[in-house]
Amino acid sequence: APPSGSFTPPPTGRAAAREHQGGGGPNRKRIGVIAGSVVAVLAIGGIAAYAMSSGGGDKEDETEPTPTVVQPVAVSGQKGPFSKDVKGVKFSVPNGWEMQQVNDTEVCVVPSDLPAEKRTTCLQGGLRIWVGKTASRKVDLTDPVGWTLGAEPACVTAPNDKAQPSSKKDAMTNPKPGTKKADLTYNYVHYTVTCAGGAKFEPQLWWLPDSMISFSTAGLARSYDGAINQLLASVDTAGYTKPKK
Repeated sequence: APPSGSFTPPPTGRAAAREHQGGGGPNRKRIGVIAGSVVAVLAIGGIAAYAMSSGGGDKEDETEPTPTVVQPVAVSGQKGPFSKDVKGVKFSVPNGWEMQQVNDTEVCVVPSDLPAEKRTTCLQGGLRIWVGKTASRKVDLTDPVGWTLGAEPACVTAPNDKAQPSSKKDAMTNPKPGTKKADLTYNYVHYTVTCAGGAKFEPQLWWLPDSMISFSTAGLARSYDGAINQLLASVDTAGYTKPKK
């Protein structure tokens, strides 16, 4: 033991280092563990975030949506053959044709074999039948554009051709289509319409002036004339009351 009143110098070198470590060892170990845990948590979070951003988790489908193709609406309806009565006017819709009721005085009859894009309107690919007096229809057999029945002329067989077509008409005749019916004589006019782009079509108009009943086509091909004549020959107006002029 050192003598009384003597002074013992503090340890130096390695001894001092060991003594210093011994005094703070447990606290330093705890701090090291906590710091390591924080680093681990941050590392795991970073890995998860990377996985989410790089496709490791759920993500929205980036595929471009398929565009919706709008198909033209076809004029269609009850399929022939059958007999139809419009305000007392009876006629037969032939086999291979369809009839759509437009209103109580107008119907449209269309060949079933026409592609949908060629019969989106009755003007484009059908036979329009109008019964009686109506303000919606104007019949003028002297007018070169009389085939429109009062509407603005348009290139009905080529709808993208927006320019007004040119029209000319033949002389009015009185045909007796199909089987002759003594009580019905149709006034008939044939037209030739030329679109600005060169497309042509041949409208036809049949008119019963006393009864004020019209049958008309615009873009419908002349190859369907046989079926149209068959329908016209079947017309019976016995139950029809003629309108007052």
